[in-house]
Amino acid sequence: MKRFSIAAALILSACSAAPTTIDNESAVANEVAASEGTRAAFPISGDDLMMGVVGFDRPWNGKPAHQTTTRDDLTGGASTMLIYPAGAINIFTLPNGKVWRVRLIAGQGDRCGSVAQLSKGVEAVRQMLQAKPSRVNLTDGCSRTATITA
Repeated sequence: MKRFSIAAALILSACSAAPTTIDNESAVANEVAASEGTRAAFPISGDDLMMGVVGFDRPWNGKPAHQTTTRDDLTGGASTMLIYPAGAINIFTLPNGKVWRVRLIAGQGDRCGSVAQLSKGVEAVRQMLQAKPSRVNLTDGCSRTATITA
C-alpha cells in the first residue's frame, strides 16, 4: 500500500509540472510583437477587405451566409470568418485593424472547390492587399485552401 501511495504522489507531481519556459517566452514574444506592431501587415484594413470581397466571383460572391469574429490569440487582433454556401474567407487582423493573413477556402461539405476558382480568388485578394505577400500556401483536396501571409 505504501508503494502505491508513493507512485500516486509521483504521478500527480509530474502532472502538475509547470510549463517549460520556452513556451512562456514564445507566448510573451508573440504578445510583445503584436502590441508593438512589429508583425508584418498589408496596407489595408480588415473592414476594407471585407467590403471588397462582396464583389468576388463564386464561391465567395455576395453576402455571406454566416459571419463570426473572434479574438486572435496569436496577435491580440481578430479573426473574421465569412462563410458562403460553397466556400469561406478567413481574415486575420492585428490590433490596429490591418490585415496580416487571409485564408480562402473553395469548397464546403460535399461541394468541391476548383483550382481555377481558388487561383482567381488569390489574384483578386493580392490586388486588394496592395502588397506582395511573403507566403502563399495552397492545400489541395475537395476543399482547396490558399493562405496569403504578409
